Amino acid sequence: MSKENRGWFHCGRCGRMFEAALGMEARACPHCGKDPSIFGESLAQLQQHPSIPAHRPTPAEEAPGRKRSFRKHRRNVLVVKLLAGWVIVMALLVLGVRQLGDDGGATDGVSTFAAPGAYAEAETLLLQKALPSCVRNFQAFLAAGTPEARNQYVRDPIATAGKMARFYAMNPMPSVNPAEIRLLSRKVLKLGTTDAIGTTWSVTDGRKLDAVFVEEEGEWRLDWYHFVRYGDYPWPLFVSGSGGDSGEFRLLARQRTSTGDTHSGPLSLTLYAPRFGLPGEPGVGSPEIEVSRTSSEGLLLMAAFQEAAKGEKAFDGQLSKDDPDEMIRVRVKVRRNVDDRGNRHFTVEKVIACHWLSWDEAGVVPLTPEEALQAKPAAKQAQVPERAD
Repeated sequence: MSKENRGWFHCGRCGRMFEAALGMEARACPHCGKDPSIFGESLAQLQQHPSIPAHRPTPAEEAPGRKRSFRKHRRNVLVVKLLAGWVIVMALLVLGVRQLGDDGGATDGVSTFAAPGAYAEAETLLLQKALPSCVRNFQAFLAAGTPEARNQYVRDPIATAGKMARFYAMNPMPSVNPAEIRLLSRKVLKLGTTDAIGTTWSVTDGRKLDAVFVEEEGEWRLDWYHFVRYGDYPWPLFVSGSGGDSGEFRLLARQRTSTGDTHSGPLSLTLYAPRFGLPGEPGVGSPEIEVSRTSSEGLLLMAAFQEAAKGEKAFDGQLSKDDPDEMIRVRVKVRRNVDDRGNRHFTVEKVIACHWLSWDEAGVVPLTPEEALQAKPAAKQAQVPERAD
């Protein structure tokens, strides 16, 4: 029989296609062996036949060029899952930052992010961008158990690594549980041409922390020198005669009551070690140190004391104001001398800055010699007891 007398038919029983002669009144499906036609049969007749599953073409039977869609469907599901996971992570991050800003009523009553109008718009946007990174790095820094682990979260880590190792070898590494800190305040600091984020934190044991962050390589990293009040040697030991003859220190300075010629006589100081987590309680103090009020050191110190008397601090009062009354922060180089009788005398060789940041800018505008000679003498102050940490 020629090809023209044959055609393709569809089996209504098994669903397959088969070729057969045209014009035949009765034909059987070569696949299932049954009459391919089900037209005219009653529902009861159909139910007498066993159920035949629908045929699914194999990959070899699929028409050439036809692409299966299940892989594309799976890729779409994966993309949706990734997007949903990203949304959840971002929501948790925002909630975590807001939780850190809520200290159970001890805050200033504002949320973690600045309320509208609290800052200039640019500063508000900067806080919103920077604060999550500050929180994340500060928590990781506190949780790290070694100086090497902490180093990756600080500003300029390569240059800081050696000093961190030496500092912690002579000073205990403060233990703070990152789960027990709450953000009290945050603000943008304008340090010359550099923006920084200044923060204060409370710890559940009553301590208070002061931390400053600077952007570096896309991360807001801790100014470690400021945070630990870095010094070349522990101040209590240096005052008692240990260590080298000179060193750089971050200290609190108090102007003592002047004697003699109050306008032209030297500036009389006592330098105190700050206590970690207790900004209102100074530690070990030095004997009296005299500084010429018209020297470059004296002009800076007198300017800082005048700002403090007005309730301001370095960098136009942007830094923390939790220090003891009538004391200022100083970063100084101090020399220790011992006379023939074994008495120790101290000299301020240089006032690097009137703050504890790792910037060399002084933070205040020094007085002129004329202003220094006309400045009012310090008011009589109560003696601050010296103590060991």
